[in-house]
Formats: sequence, C-alpha cells, structure tokens
Amino acid sequence: MTLFSFGSIKRYTSFGGALAFIRDPEIYKKMVSTHDSFKVQSKSEFLKKLVRSLGIATLLNNTKVNKSFKTASNLVHFDYKEFAVHNLRGFAPSKDFLLKFNKQPSVALLAFLYDRLRHFDLKEFQANNKKMIAAKNKLVANSVIVPGYSVNERSFWLFPVIVPDVELCATMLNKRGVDAYLGATQLRKIPPPSERYKQPAKTNSFFDKILYMPISEIVPEDVIDKIVDEIIRVVRIVERHQAKTKPHTKLCLIHSVNPINISQFISPCLSLIHICRCRR
Repeated sequence: MTLFSFGSIKRYTSFGGALAFIRDPEIYKKMVSTHDSFKVQSKSEFLKKLVRSLGIATLLNNTKVNKSFKTASNLVHFDYKEFAVHNLRGFAPSKDFLLKFNKQPSVALLAFLYDRLRHFDLKEFQANNKKMIAAKNKLVANSVIVPGYSVNERSFWLFPVIVPDVELCATMLNKRGVDAYLGATQLRKIPPPSERYKQPAKTNSFFDKILYMPISEIVPEDVIDKIVDEIIRVVRIVERHQAKTKPHTKLCLIHSVNPINISQFISPCLSLIHICRCRR
C-alpha cells in the first residue's frame, strides 16, 4: 500500500484525508467494504476544522500577527508552540485514537482535495523545493545531519535536523529567534518483530536528537539562509561545549542581536466559501 496524506501540516493540505493505492485486489475489496461501512464526516465538522486551522495559520504565517502573538504568549508564559502543534494535528492522542479514523470524508473535504490536485503546479513546487534543498545541502556541507539527505528526489513537509543536544539546541535557537520545535510530528518507532532483526541503532539515535526547523516554501530565501546559519552556529557551539566540558555542565545561552521572526506549517486555506457550500 502507498499512502499520500493531506493533513493540516502538509505542503498541499486539504485539512484531512488521504489517497491510498492498494496493490492486492483482494485486500482492496476488503478495505473498500470496510470503508463503506463508516459514517460520513459532516460538513459542519469539516468546517470547524477549517476555521480552527485558518486561525492557527494567521497566527503562524502573518509576520506582524505572529510577532505580537509570541510576545503576548511569552509575557503570560503561554506555550504557543504546543498550542499550535496540538491544534494542527489531525487527531489528538487518546485511547480511541484509531477509531477516529473510521469516517468517510465529507464531500466538502473531497472538493477541496480535488481543487488542490487540479491546480497543482509542478514548476512552482520544484522552484519552492529548491530553497529547502539548498538549505539541506548547506547544513550537510557543515556537518549537520538532515535525515534523508542523500535521497535524490524528495520534498519537505517538515524540516528535521539532528543535533547533539536536542533541548539545549532548541533553547539556544529560540533565544536567537528561530522557532525550533521538539515535537512537531506523531511519527513513532516500531520495534523489530523478533530477535532475528537487528535494532535500528541509528534510527533510535536520530529520534532522540530531532529538531524541526521553521523552513518551508513560504519562507523567503534570505530568511532561510539566516536560519541555516544560526543552526550551524548553535550546533558547533554545543559540540565544542560537549567536547571540552564534563557531563552536566551548563552552557550559557547566547542571545541574538537580530532575532529572526519566522512562521511555519500550514498554507492559507483556498476556496473556503466554495468548499463549504458543497453538500454532503
């Protein structure tokens, strides 16, 4: 099975839904039968998700609003990152997590997805992707690991980097104005099915050292370059600190003279009025 997700934080989001390609005809028939037994997502349910996502998009993607929101949040000690990540996730973690997927998409969601696919511009996608590839190449050239860096054809719906001390690097980057995120994904490791398989040591190590950077297609190239420079500086500072000091020695945080104000995650919702007029 090959699955293409269109969740809220994807570059070409439809705020939910996915396309699945099933190779085995028998499995496909069983999946269709099961899918047809699910209730259809209501238009109002999808509309609520759109409105919520648009609010978060405004907070994150509008520079002036984002700066004011972050300043106010810091004054009242409000964790705006956790707030944004929680509201952008398709489903909050819970005991009945998998049951929340047991719905057919509403016609409004399908109309939005169709609109996204119909207006997909490959040249625009490739042009935007070049910015992320350039950032990846510069980081790798300076010994900062970007998972999947050797893949020839790739895109970026999140921009992860591997750092020597995830909490310290996150704190330092945020002090320098770079919104580094610790938990922007719900990816989880699956242990090997038996002792016959080796433990994925490198993967396990990566999961403990991943930071997510605010680098996406909506970020100007000059700002991306500044973010990359800050990542390289912070990683080098922490690596030198680890090499010269004893364990548990604290490192003083360095404040940036010119903080970077940047936002990330979701693109603005297009064709909202058209979509919400669709009937179930």
